[in-house]
Amino acid sequence: MNSGSIGKGVHLMLPDTKGDGSMLRILIDVNNKIQKALQAILIVIASVLLAVNIAQIIGRNVFFYSLPWSEQLSTALFIWSIFLGIHLVVQEDGELKIEVLHFKSLKKQLLLEAIQDAFSLVMIVIFLISSILFLQNSIQFPQKVSSLPIDMSVIYSVMPVSFFLLTLQKFANLLERLEKWRTFEKSDNQEVRK
Repeated sequence: MNSGSIGKGVHLMLPDTKGDGSMLRILIDVNNKIQKALQAILIVIASVLLAVNIAQIIGRNVFFYSLPWSEQLSTALFIWSIFLGIHLVVQEDGELKIEVLHFKSLKKQLLLEAIQDAFSLVMIVIFLISSILFLQNSIQFPQKVSSLPIDMSVIYSVMPVSFFLLTLQKFANLLERLEKWRTFEKSDNQEVRK
């Protein structure tokens, strides 16, 4: 058995599916690889951000010279780190939520969380479509960053990538919860037959 994490301490025991290629196992494996890649990218972004800001502070206080491009580069890197970091939060089921309903029964709670994931998935797909349209618009009517030799569409390109990755992760979360709920259904039916 392999353990898949849904987050908040809810773990799903999945059968070993290395050979059968089940969609859930493939999604979990893909999302784990994406998470590792994103962590590496975020470390690079944080390192560059730190180096640029230290250079700006030293330049301003020691050499009395301010780097004209550092603020806009920092802003762009912050935007990228936020959008790429969202995937890591969703994978750990760490989104901010207001819980109005909470069931004591794990089976009912999993069904409620699956419904919440379904609604979130719909919203993420809407944001994905909107971000693609926004990126197309920014490519069609290009704007340059004033102090950097890049187009704003380069900065905006993180949005559809982020929402696509979120769609994959949220779909995997939904499938995990439904699979766990289904295993409860099977165990309930077996107890009734006994």
